[in-house]
Amino acid sequence: MSINALLFTDLSQPSLSCAAYTAIMAKNNPEMKLTIITGSNENCAKKNSSDHWSGYDVKFPQEQKILDRVKQVLENKGYNYEEWQADNCARLAKKLVNYARDNNISTIIMPNHCKEDLKSMPVGHLASSVICLSEIPVVLVRKLSSKVLKEL
Repeated sequence: MSINALLFTDLSQPSLSCAAYTAIMAKNNPEMKLTIITGSNENCAKKNSSDHWSGYDVKFPQEQKILDRVKQVLENKGYNYEEWQADNCARLAKKLVNYARDNNISTIIMPNHCKEDLKSMPVGHLASSVICLSEIPVVLVRKLSSKVLKEL
């Protein structure tokens, strides 16, 4: 049975690991249609935090490498990949829900902390199930990054 899934993640390191493993799952399941959308809001972007994408280029080259590899795998398989930015999480969530409805997406996958953004959204009109992935500790992400890249 074909699965039309959307992975929504912010650009924190634990979320990147979710993106990588979801891409591996899609790679190993030819019936799975996958869209990965990464999103951040302006507040996240303004933080000079080790946990958000503002520091990736310099501080976290391995995580950026994983994300770049995930993008490459998706493009090679004909998957859709988009990066969104909004001024707040609620707008990102609204855009996500509308995108899922408009594109007949039956499953939304996201890291645990991203589900908070959906709580205020009217998701009832979607035939969607929301799968929340446990986040992988940053230390483990770094240890597994070379293995993940090899697997992809």
